[in-house]
Amino acid sequence: MVTYDRQEVGKRLACRRREMGLTGEEMGRQIGKKGKYYRDIENGRCGMSVETLMLLAEKMGLSLDYLIYGIADDEKMGEPKLIVNMLSHCDRRVREGAVNLLKVYLESVLK
Repeated sequence: MVTYDRQEVGKRLACRRREMGLTGEEMGRQIGKKGKYYRDIENGRCGMSVETLMLLAEKMGLSLDYLIYGIADDEKMGEPKLIVNMLSHCDRRVREGAVNLLKVYLESVLK
């Protein structure tokens, strides 16, 4: 039986928040909550509503499966979907640059 481990969920949230370059206070503001509440979630001291969990997943670009179960997105999506997911979190300039690099690379290896 799989159980909900809020400390592990908090670790995954903290890791992603740091990758995004945000403080706990900033992440709390992004989801309309106090920084202390968000930090309590990260530290496993309190749970959260399903709505808050969904909002965090959306803001951080993470799947609910990953947050709750620790199943990496690439383990279930496959490489093409993973690339699309990664690009969807980039700004337009970065996304266009990555797509152009991929086109050049594919054209060179498919000749």
